[in-house]
Amino acid sequence: MICKVKIISTGSKGNAVLLNDEILIDCGVPFRELEPYCKGLNLVLLTHIHGDHFNPETIKRLHFLRPALRWCVPPWLMEPMERIGVDRRVTDEGMAGHLLFYSWSLLYPAWVSYNFIPHDVPNCAWHIEFANGERVFYATDCASLDGIVAQDYDLYLIEANYGEEEIQERMKRKLKAGEFSYESRAMESHLSREQARAWLVQNAAIGKSHVLYLHQHQSEEATHDTLGTSLQQSATAP
Repeated sequence: MICKVKIISTGSKGNAVLLNDEILIDCGVPFRELEPYCKGLNLVLLTHIHGDHFNPETIKRLHFLRPALRWCVPPWLMEPMERIGVDRRVTDEGMAGHLLFYSWSLLYPAWVSYNFIPHDVPNCAWHIEFANGERVFYATDCASLDGIVAQDYDLYLIEANYGEEEIQERMKRKLKAGEFSYESRAMESHLSREQARAWLVQNAAIGKSHVLYLHQHQSEEATHDTLGTSLQQSATAP
C-alpha cells in the first residue's frame, strides 16, 4: 500500500504536504488551509526558515489548538520555534542521519531522519520509514541532491523547479530586454527537472517507486510519475 499523500500546497505561495492524514511536512501556508486537517495531525516535520515553509502565525495557531502535537525540527529551527512560543517539551530536535521513532503518537508508527541539503539558508530533506516497511523521501528548495542516498523508496516527493533549457532562454530574453532576472537565483538554490530525474535514476526502483514532483515553476502544482518507461529510457540512454 502506497502512503496516502495530500499536497495541501506546493510552490512559492506556500508548502504543506500531508502523509496518511497525520504527518505534516512543512507548514508554510495560512492556517485556513490546514484547518480541515488540524484534528488528525500527530506529527509535524519542518525543513527551513523561509516563510513559504515556516509560517510563524500558522505554527502558533496550530500549537495553541493542539498543544500536545509533536514537532520534529532540525537544530536551526529550535530557536525560532521557541521564539514564537512552541513548548520545548513537544519539540524534538533532530540530528542529521539519526533516526527518531514515533510509535505511541502515530496511527502508523514511523522512523524519521534528515540529511542536510544546500539552499541559501540551512535546509534538510526528510526520510520517513513506516513500520510496514514503506519509505518516503521529501526534498524541496535545494540546489543539489549530490551525496544523498534514498535507495528503492516507495515514494519520492521531490522538487523539479525548472527546465534547464527553458530557464536559460528566459534569462537571455530578459537580458536582451534589460529586465531583471530572478532565474539566476533559482538556478543557485533550486533543483531542476533534469537534476531531479538524474538523481531518481540512481535511487528509485523502476516499476515500484512513485514520484510526486513539487515546487514546479510553471504550474506550481505537483505532478505524478510512476517511474515507468521514461525513467528506464533515461537510465539506459548513452
